[in-house]
Amino acid sequence: MKKVLIGALILILAAVMAVFFARSSSDEDTKQEKETGDITLYYVSIDGMSFYQVPYNFSKPGKTLRMAEEVLEQLKTVPQNEDCQVTIPQSVIWSDVNLEDTNLVIDFTSSYSKLSSVNEIFLRAGVVKSLVQLDGIHSVEFKQNGTPLMTLDEQPVGMMTAESFIDDSNENWGVTQEDIITLYYANESGDRLVGEDARVTVENNVPMEQEIIERLIAGSDKNGCYQAIPEGTKVIKTVTKNGTCYVDLNENFLNPMESVSAEVTVYSVVNSLTELSSVSKVQFTINGEKVSRLRESLDFDVSFERNLDLEESALSEPDLEETNVEELNESTTGMEEE
Repeated sequence: MKKVLIGALILILAAVMAVFFARSSSDEDTKQEKETGDITLYYVSIDGMSFYQVPYNFSKPGKTLRMAEEVLEQLKTVPQNEDCQVTIPQSVIWSDVNLEDTNLVIDFTSSYSKLSSVNEIFLRAGVVKSLVQLDGIHSVEFKQNGTPLMTLDEQPVGMMTAESFIDDSNENWGVTQEDIITLYYANESGDRLVGEDARVTVENNVPMEQEIIERLIAGSDKNGCYQAIPEGTKVIKTVTKNGTCYVDLNENFLNPMESVSAEVTVYSVVNSLTELSSVSKVQFTINGEKVSRLRESLDFDVSFERNLDLEESALSEPDLEETNVEELNESTTGMEEE
């Protein structure tokens, strides 16, 4: 009798397990079906630091060009129930989309130039990564008002493929850089530069050059360090090539400052950027255009090199400062014992 009961229990258990695994398999199949689509669309994560991938199925697959236009429209809208940002802001408009052999050409209006450096690289990468999945599209080329998209050093961006961009997994897009840089601010009288050692960290394709300038714009809370850059200044783009950092700022950088000279404003940026081993010169533009003079007193359409004559001594970070004090105390104690 016990053997019969045990046998029955085994059969019941086997049946329950079979149902469980059948359901699990069905659920997994359903989940897998939900996680795949005709292509994957690349949106921007909520924190703006990585990509957010969303499977997408075309409602009515058709010609390659029509599907490409559908992808672009989708990238301007956040999918329902997805926690992400659009890849293409609503303010960015294209006037034409054309397929030339296997190269898709997108012609944007001047609205494209209003993008920040970080938003621009995410837009380009997200659009290209999404579109090259379509059969018939091998590369993507951007234009602006009929002219090929150019870098700040006036070189065409050209045709872009998936390989044009570094790894873009949701978990870690790009790399993290950290360095201790001397940032230069104005002194109290506004006629010299005061250096402050600061730890600068950037992640996910944010240029170190851009982060340095934004730190200068934000200002310092150290005594003796004063704002050297006009309020409202924004970084549009930074590109470094062959030792020259091309810096594009908005028009607020041209505004006069009551107690800071034009030279101190310019070399606050130049001397800070040339702390980087990759930068030896800085070339400025304002909203993409060269400006001949700054505040009527300084030639501004030239390349600037570091100006040591304007620099005063650097201020250390708190932790470095404390270390120096400890070393000084130890040295003093040793002298007293002698």
